[in-house]
Amino acid sequence: MADVQYKSVSVKDGHVVVVSSKTQKSNKVRLCLRAVRTPLFILMSLALFGLSIEAYFIRRLYYLINPISTQTTNTTGGHHLIGNSDICGMDYKDGRLVVKKKGYYYVYSKAQVSVAATETFLHSVKFNYPYYDVDVTLMESNQLLLIKQNVSSYLGGVFYLHQDYQLFVKVFPEPDVQNNPFTNFFGAFMI
Repeated sequence: MADVQYKSVSVKDGHVVVVSSKTQKSNKVRLCLRAVRTPLFILMSLALFGLSIEAYFIRRLYYLINPISTQTTNTTGGHHLIGNSDICGMDYKDGRLVVKKKGYYYVYSKAQVSVAATETFLHSVKFNYPYYDVDVTLMESNQLLLIKQNVSSYLGGVFYLHQDYQLFVKVFPEPDVQNNPFTNFFGAFMI
């Protein structure tokens, strides 16, 4: 008689209910799944929300930048503008980009030059406000080279610009700038 096992018995509302060990195990599994289901649902909801926000910003960027951009090239001093000025929020005048309305802009420039030995390569993006005579530097790259070589520099950043600011690029040494729109360019667009 020592080998006899008794099932659990509980009294509920005057009725006797027999609970087997299989039922107890399945209840534990259900509780465990319920505990995992809620955080998993929250994480999946957050991921889908993040994807929808990302899609919104990508679509907004798509409409800000024209997919078929026109290229305007000004070969004096190696300044190049790539993009459609109506979409970028800029005008192009006398080798300078003119801000049409204030806001945050991504400004970028790339320059490639041949530099002689022991010469400094300076690449900077500056702006000028029509009412002031001072040029203000936004970004700058300065390299001292010991041997003659081709040097490339890329500058890019986000800046808050006011209306009528005039953006331009200065490159030293200027005479050796390669006039190639794929190695030398300059542009900006509103974010």
